[in-house]
Amino acid sequence: MEKTDCIAIIPARGGSKGIPKKNIVLTSGKPLIAWTIEAALAAKTINRIIVSTDDADIAKTATIFGAEVIMRPASISGDKASSEAALLHVLSELKNHLPKITVFLQCTSPLMTSDDIDGTVNLIKSGQFDCAFTAIPFYHFLWTQTGAGSYAGINHDSSFRPMRQDRQEQLLEVGAVYAMDTEKFMEKSYRFFGRIGTHMIHPDHALEIDDPADLERAEFLINKRQSKLFINDHLKEKLSSVKLIATDFDGVLTDNKAHVSQIGEETVVCSRSDGHAANLFRSIGISLVCISTESNPVVAKRCEKMGIDYYHGQADKVECLKNYLRDKAIDKENCLYVGNDSNDAGALSYAGISAVPADVYKEVEHLAQIKTATRGGDGVLRELFSIIQEAKNRSKKRGIT
Repeated sequence: MEKTDCIAIIPARGGSKGIPKKNIVLTSGKPLIAWTIEAALAAKTINRIIVSTDDADIAKTATIFGAEVIMRPASISGDKASSEAALLHVLSELKNHLPKITVFLQCTSPLMTSDDIDGTVNLIKSGQFDCAFTAIPFYHFLWTQTGAGSYAGINHDSSFRPMRQDRQEQLLEVGAVYAMDTEKFMEKSYRFFGRIGTHMIHPDHALEIDDPADLERAEFLINKRQSKLFINDHLKEKLSSVKLIATDFDGVLTDNKAHVSQIGEETVVCSRSDGHAANLFRSIGISLVCISTESNPVVAKRCEKMGIDYYHGQADKVECLKNYLRDKAIDKENCLYVGNDSNDAGALSYAGISAVPADVYKEVEHLAQIKTATRGGDGVLRELFSIIQEAKNRSKKRGIT
């Protein structure tokens, strides 16, 4: 019988009581299920992604974001239908193309990452476990009601309150990723059997969407993660050595809009926090320069107010940046360039580190190593200062100069 290595199955019913159409409700700009599909697509261990649903809208969304779809019958689509029933139905439809490993992914866990998936799957691939699940450490005291107004401790003696460091670590199951030996799962028909492994994930990734408050928290955490999505250890070391911040004007220091008076004068909206950021950067030995194609005098006025160098009316930003770095004897690897539009593409590619604001245009988003949670004109430089300062503090602790 032919077998693929590892298939991810994402059960996604159409019905939801807490949040109507929950599985495709927009979350940080994407349908909820899209976050899970994208994590699976990025996972190294997954060969195929299948969404099991009874809903046409979910099926269409899943297809758009790159998953296959297998429609499930009404008999296993109700409120009381188990996830295992959906998994087994998909496997029965695969017939002679069963995977060695079946991965069950929850579409209500938008913070899961490809690493969370790969880490769980690799426990099965190691041959040491038959099934595995994601978890986080749990040190809290649990109570249960034993009568009217009466409660008893579940995982502790209510008369003894040891300090956290003296308590035995317990694990909280996170319903994000489950991985199973397919043959054994089909034999047992439930997700936990044999040798059970646990893959520990970051607590932020443990969020499961059940009510509107969960959606608000998810959006906050997703935006927080996206702002530092590309900041791995190597990039943190590079950030700790930044000597120059070169920035575009419109769309970074402004909200990319212009207010025009009846006599044709233009004004722009800037953030005072970016002016403060200029002072903060100077206090740690980092210079700033603004390079803009805009010829309006407002560029000069704002940069003079901030006390930074500026070049406006620049048709070739890359050449301007090269000349400035040469004059200041700064290596391009120690330069961070911030831009938001297609005329920044060259400079974003040239500088050692590239950053864009949250509302960057899609044409250049892929060139960025850092995407801030802040929109243009709302304090992009101030956020970048916090990121760089954090990287410098980390380097000091590790003895990196």
